[in-house]
Amino acid sequence: MPNTEQSIQETGGVPEIAMTLEVSGMTQTAVDKTLTIADMAADAKATGDAIADVAADLATAISDISDIEEWTGEDIPVSSSPGASSIAEAISSIVGESYPVGSIYMTTSNFPPTFTGTWVEIAITATWAQLKIGQRGYAPLEQGMTGGAVHFWLRTE
Repeated sequence: MPNTEQSIQETGGVPEIAMTLEVSGMTQTAVDKTLTIADMAADAKATGDAIADVAADLATAISDISDIEEWTGEDIPVSSSPGASSIAEAISSIVGESYPVGSIYMTTSNFPPTFTGTWVEIAITATWAQLKIGQRGYAPLEQGMTGGAVHFWLRTE
């Protein structure tokens, strides 16, 4: 192995090297402005613009989702046809057909049904005359009367 100190003495010391450099201008590196070419440097502006576009799209989507979360059956149509009824209207129509005027609704709730129509609480009657012929009747409850544990509601409109 050579001896560095001996080598420096034999050659007359550490040589001085003089060098002149010239600026040759900028070296251009090809970049992908479309951000679609694999293994190629991406253009910084195109990358920034693409990120800004995604951020704007995401903000719009979040806003749309927030709007949708507040929708009710009144806001959602049952089909894409112009003038289509809402889900709430369709359900109300079905319930209206299920409980036409004159129907009796039985529940344990003290409150009348909240679906279609006007409801009046009634009492089911069972007079001796009715029982003899196998029938029952009903009468509206008078002010201050309660229907008991089971409530009967008559649809009047």
